[in-house]
Amino acid sequence: MPCGLFLLVFFLSLVVQVFSQNENEPIRVDTLLLRIPIIVTSQDGKSVPGLSKNDIRVVSNGLDVDIVSLSELENDLTLAILVDVSCSMASELGAVKKHANQLIDQLEPNDKVMIVAFRRKVEMLSNFTSDKRLLRQKIATLSTPSISNIDTCGTGVLYDAMSEILSGPFGKLSGRKVMVVFTDGGEQMVPRKTELEQQLADLDVIVFPIFYQSTPLAIGARKSVSFAQFVELPHIEPLYEFALLTGGRLLIDRQQNFEAGLKSAVSGVRRTYVLDIYPNEGVKGQAGNIQIISRDKSLTITARRTIRVETIRIR
Repeated sequence: MPCGLFLLVFFLSLVVQVFSQNENEPIRVDTLLLRIPIIVTSQDGKSVPGLSKNDIRVVSNGLDVDIVSLSELENDLTLAILVDVSCSMASELGAVKKHANQLIDQLEPNDKVMIVAFRRKVEMLSNFTSDKRLLRQKIATLSTPSISNIDTCGTGVLYDAMSEILSGPFGKLSGRKVMVVFTDGGEQMVPRKTELEQQLADLDVIVFPIFYQSTPLAIGARKSVSFAQFVELPHIEPLYEFALLTGGRLLIDRQQNFEAGLKSAVSGVRRTYVLDIYPNEGVKGQAGNIQIISRDKSLTITARRTIRVETIRIR
């Protein structure tokens, strides 16, 4: 602390809503300094190194905001791979195993991964480990029961699986945490969804749901739907919301850019930038809009919709 300058620093835990350049969600702040973790990825899903604050533009309530600093961090990852092994996923299990192994291929020596399967109950197939051989063995053991056996078929208890990881293994860890969920749809239980969203808001976890269309979509007589219509479908909407809330991304098997998206679930989140700004006076204490924009239009910036930030007040 410089001599002659008296700083009184308060570390307050506040919930702040943030959106990327393509969203229109308000942000409410009452602070002099706002610190926002962001992820910047290229079109092929890889993280982008070496950016400076001159590469980013921040707009608040229609006015440009001065960026105090943009610092770059590289993180070891803690990754939980959750696999829906209910009967409806039987036809997709081969693709799931292939994609899960592609995630394993991207790991660095200090990264740690656990494998979780869920159907009627949640089963931890491995603890956190850096042993790629063991992880591939656990992925190979994934199986679904015969659809003819109703007693063992079950439905994926997605919310239970996510909640157990958040309140258990992830709740005890610091640093960058990523949850990748392989499933053919989320549960339609509003109270549980709200509870899970609160857990996600409290932890630094990025969620990448990966959706597999195991059955025809219930879209009536329509031959196709737009992405906006797709994410409003009851079993898709929770997955999309979890991704938006945490700064992740909903990936859809067999769709364009799926492979790049899969890379971004590991390589893309390894490097994080921390953006420090002083919000415009009009933002303090009231709802306002903040946009974080890359000056290079080929890059994508993502941030958590809800984050916990440090507020620093200087007297």
